[in-house]
Amino acid sequence: MRGCSEQIPCCLLLLKGRKGSSNYSPEKIGGIGEEDIVTIVLPYIKSAREGVIRLGGLLEKYGTYEMNAIAFQDENEIWWLESIGRDITGWQGVSLMTAMWLLQISWDLTAFDFEDAFRQEEDHLCSSDLREFIAENHLDLALCKAFNPRDTFGTHSDLDHIYNTPRAWVAQKYFNPTTSKWTGDDAEYTPLSDNLPWCRVPEKKITVEDIKWVLSKPLSAYTL
Repeated sequence: MRGCSEQIPCCLLLLKGRKGSSNYSPEKIGGIGEEDIVTIVLPYIKSAREGVIRLGGLLEKYGTYEMNAIAFQDENEIWWLESIGRDITGWQGVSLMTAMWLLQISWDLTAFDFEDAFRQEEDHLCSSDLREFIAENHLDLALCKAFNPRDTFGTHSDLDHIYNTPRAWVAQKYFNPTTSKWTGDDAEYTPLSDNLPWCRVPEKKITVEDIKWVLSKPLSAYTL
C-alpha cells in the first residue's frame, strides 16, 4: 500500500504568470490526481468528515493538476469536497442531508458559509487561505448577496451546454419530474441552464437501475 507521506504522484503542475513577474511560478513536478484519491485517503480515515479533512490537507500541501470533486459517506454523514484545481490548493467541503442526491457536472456548489467554515466547522470546511485568496484576487462576483462558488470557479462555456448542463438536466428531470417545470416556453430549467440546483431531495427512493439509466443516456436524449 502506498503511503502519501512517502510517495506523492508525479504529475506536472502548470506554470502561472510570466517569467520575470512577481507572481511567476514555473512548471514543477507534483500534485494529486483523481486516480490517486482513494489510495491516499480511504485507508487512513474512519468517517466522512475525516475524509474531507485529510484530502483537503493533502491538497493544501501538494496541490493538484485538475479540478475535482468527491463524496465521502459513512453511516451518519455525507460530505462533498470540491477542489479549485490546477496548481491552486484551495478546496471547499460541505455536509449533505442523507436524503439528497446530486450529479456533478462542473464546479457545482452554489453557496458556502465561510463563517461556519472558520468557526464552528459544523457543515462547512475549506482550505485555510481560501477566503483571503478570493478577496485578494477579486473573485467574489456576487452583487449584494452571498458568495456563489459556481459563479467564481465554475464554467459556463459552449462545451458545458453541449454535454454538462444537458446531462444534469436529464438527471434532475428524471429524479424530480414534478418538482420543477422542465419543458415548454415557461420551463424553469432547460438543457442550457447554468442555474440548475446543486442538489435535491428526490421524489422517490433512488435505485441502482435509476442510476444506470441516467448515466447511460446518450447525447441524443439531452434535448427538450
